[in-house]
Amino acid sequence: MIRSIAITASWCGLFAGITSASLAQDDDLFRIVPLASNVGFEVGRGYDILKEGPRADCVDRSVVQNHPDFGPNSETFYSRRVENSEQLDKMLGISASASAKGAGWGGGASASFSKSLSVSSYGLTYVVNVEVSAKGDSLRDVKLKEQYIKLISSGKEAALERFRQICGDGYIGEFTMGGLLQAVVQIHTRSQSETETLAASLSGSFSMASGSASFSSSLKKLASSNEVQIWTFQRGGNGPIPLTAEEMAEKAAALPDAVKTAATPTQGAIFSYVTLLEEPSLPLADFAERERGLSYLAERLRKARDQEANVRYILDHPSEFYSEPTDLPQLATELKSLNDFTSVINAQANACTQSGGSCTVTEIPMPAPTVRPARR
Repeated sequence: MIRSIAITASWCGLFAGITSASLAQDDDLFRIVPLASNVGFEVGRGYDILKEGPRADCVDRSVVQNHPDFGPNSETFYSRRVENSEQLDKMLGISASASAKGAGWGGGASASFSKSLSVSSYGLTYVVNVEVSAKGDSLRDVKLKEQYIKLISSGKEAALERFRQICGDGYIGEFTMGGLLQAVVQIHTRSQSETETLAASLSGSFSMASGSASFSSSLKKLASSNEVQIWTFQRGGNGPIPLTAEEMAEKAAALPDAVKTAATPTQGAIFSYVTLLEEPSLPLADFAERERGLSYLAERLRKARDQEANVRYILDHPSEFYSEPTDLPQLATELKSLNDFTSVINAQANACTQSGGSCTVTEIPMPAPTVRPARR
């Protein structure tokens, strides 16, 4: 009934602008989650994927390791262009359930940050990550405690639900220590050709290997001809915080020294309890099964956010489009329909979270786009 595993996940796996956290969101048995608070979190404790909170300590382990000589072992600065809300959430390491819930229902600071920003198809948006990381405490030789093996051994639905309520969906197998600064850069362009030209010219200076100095220099040059906004967030703060290119570069340069003196757990590696079972017939849900309803709702919400961003952009920048007098009323009606649609989907997501993911999702048609005047 027991499968022991050794945990060796590290935070050095960055390539092509993709984070380990964003890759882990697609894994049914393993997740890397941001920690909005350190209260109640320690290795071995259970974790609820939907509510993103700690649960009871339900595993035994023969070794608890810390790694004082490991770090900080990774210092990275990279950026990547995002073209829709799905890419934005993935780059910020936001799970489907967090994206659907938002901060009001446990979605966390990064989910609230993402929802407060819009990604339209009429401009350029980049996500910038500055990270200093080290390997924190980790577990080896993990197994479920005997009392919980007995609880789930019958495979009965009530027993499995009781186990999930007590222990969550998985256990915290490792911490990442260090610091993380994330920002979203939004560049206003005045035409489609300008968007494409700027995207090509920025590909080198905004690459993973460019570094904060090249990034800052490029943004300052760009700001002389285009409107550039930089937004970041902090846990415990309210909403996006604006930054200048100089401030962003200063924060990036200062992060390594700050982390060396005051490193904190920034992420947790969550392993599904399914990995500890030798009996495959036990119907213990993996992460994907638990999030199925919320994943669908998150997809709908992201599409609505992108459609709304495009409508708002046209309404806010009428001089950039060949609009007809009849366009504005149609766009205003579409915007109201999108707001109503979002309210209904949010209510379903909240109900789904409160029911532990066991929810019936009602299909609601997405409001159809009305008019899209050509851009000048």
